[in-house]
Amino acid sequence: MLDNKEAFRELERIFKIFRGDFRLILAVCNYNSLQKKIIAQLRQEFPIQITTISLAKSVKTLYTTISSQLKNKQPEALMILGLESVDNLEEVLTATNQIREEFRSFNFPLVFWIDDEILCLLTRLVPDFYSWATTVRFEMPPEGLIEFVAHTTDEVFHKISEYSDVAFLNTNLNSNLSRCTELKLALQDLQQHQIKLEKELVASTEFVLGYCFGLFQTEAQERYEKSLELWEKNCSKKGHNLFYLGWWWRNYAAQHPWEEEQAYQKAKKCFEQALDIFEEIHLPDLVAKYINYLGEVLQRLKEWQELEKVAQKALTLHQNQNNQFRQARCYGFLAEVALANSTWKVAKENAQQALSYFQAGEEEILRSSTKQQNILEKERSFHQGWYLFSLAKTQQKLKEVETALKNLEAARKIAEPNNDPELCIGILNALRDVYYEKQNYLEAFKLKQEQHTIETQFGFRAFIGAGRLKAKQFINNPNSPIVGTQGEVAQEIKASSREQDVRNLVARMVSEAYRLTIVHGQSGVGKSSLIEAGLIPALLAKETTATQQILPVLQRVYSCWVEKLGQCLLKSYQQLDNLTFAIPMPKELNSIEVILDQIKKNSKANLLTILIFDQFEEFFFTCKESEERRIFYIFLKRCLDIP
Repeated sequence: MLDNKEAFRELERIFKIFRGDFRLILAVCNYNSLQKKIIAQLRQEFPIQITTISLAKSVKTLYTTISSQLKNKQPEALMILGLESVDNLEEVLTATNQIREEFRSFNFPLVFWIDDEILCLLTRLVPDFYSWATTVRFEMPPEGLIEFVAHTTDEVFHKISEYSDVAFLNTNLNSNLSRCTELKLALQDLQQHQIKLEKELVASTEFVLGYCFGLFQTEAQERYEKSLELWEKNCSKKGHNLFYLGWWWRNYAAQHPWEEEQAYQKAKKCFEQALDIFEEIHLPDLVAKYINYLGEVLQRLKEWQELEKVAQKALTLHQNQNNQFRQARCYGFLAEVALANSTWKVAKENAQQALSYFQAGEEEILRSSTKQQNILEKERSFHQGWYLFSLAKTQQKLKEVETALKNLEAARKIAEPNNDPELCIGILNALRDVYYEKQNYLEAFKLKQEQHTIETQFGFRAFIGAGRLKAKQFINNPNSPIVGTQGEVAQEIKASSREQDVRNLVARMVSEAYRLTIVHGQSGVGKSSLIEAGLIPALLAKETTATQQILPVLQRVYSCWVEKLGQCLLKSYQQLDNLTFAIPMPKELNSIEVILDQIKKNSKANLLTILIFDQFEEFFFTCKESEERRIFYIFLKRCLDIP
């Protein structure tokens, strides 16, 4: 604190002089940890009562927010925190400038804690409000900067080591962005002081910066590579570094099927090197934690001999730790190896073992916390589907057709294309063969169409034919923290003149001037493709309007349309990514009144609900009586009355 003694005393002087009077102070500090220390010292040393208000992300105006929280009380001094996290900050600041005179009603010093980025915004956007302020800057001393960098990188590595294999990979990387920003600022400040860090600390820093960028960012891969070049000896940090570089390549392979062989080979090499390091420095827990990821890559590469060795080794490690799910995974690998070797009975036994251990792990988790149960859902949607698929394949080979069909249908219900499209494609292909053998050609044809749709969506085949286009999807493996799984506008839409139509529709949807839009045209011209592969992913990618997030709800079925609409609304809300606020949702939306009430709640919470009734001509064929139709018309009118 000695390095900030002058700034500290300046703040103390202002508090004394302007006690009982309004004074605007901008406390500039780029580091959250330093800010907390300064505030703690202010509370300890200053004789006055300092009140703090932490701003929510959804704040729209500063003055009304402060006034409503104070409730006519006049503290001796007030500090405002969290301005950097406010959504639509530029609009909030602009509104503040317009009503700046209202702030004079505060008879106390008002301190806004900001960083350099917000300071630039203030000088550019609200010069009048900024001109009132006294700026007090708090800086981290050089030795503090080094300590901050070391502490931050050590903390990240510690968390990575402590998290379970599912939990740490599903950590929301967006939560690390502020840490990444502070780390970059610290490096810049150290550079200005002409201070060089030790080589290993630079390596740690490069890794953490790559980790904060997350998957699919080229910069993440570049940071991992640079970090690896700097490690001079094997250590756990280097092992984690290698694993994450391998994980980056594994997910690159999943997103780029045409390059998957090369990418999986790079992932395999990194995983093997990471495991070698953990074994060399005697960290068997980390070997057990990561070894199944190598197994999965070997399975993708169909390197069965190596997979068998890795699975047997992993099984011993997991048995020592009594980890049911990891043991199930190993038996799943061994089942696939046996299938490749045409030893059907061995494959069946291993698949049944996998399901047995999975069930044991499932029962254990169901007796534990909600957080663990959330992890179970991710495990179930990916791994259990594979075990059922492996078992069904062995049963097909053993001519146990009915049992195989039952397990394939069960796997189909569990598996999600966004988690693993290859698994879903394999299940559909196997199901199609079974139905074809049973001479159920119509069901086999439907399965083939569904399979082709998934292959097109995830880039396994080009779109050919007159079917309905789907948005291009991202793979969201439950073991990977992939952001943006809502899909993106299909390339076919982008490559045609329809992209401008999508932009026009989006502009109309978010405009307050239009409540109702009708898209019309001859059958087969591409209306449904425009909606599903263009409009909906564009709305989801837009995420917010000026003050709202967007919830598109698509309905195509009009028999029992009220119940179907309620189901579509619930499903769309549950799949919405990056929701900055939670809205209470009932378990069922099964009546017009309940649906309308929910849409009103969404509106009040700044969630823009867009109801899309596709293939609406079906409504007139399904609801033939005028009274049936009148119910929908009344519902539509009441929707249009909602802001």
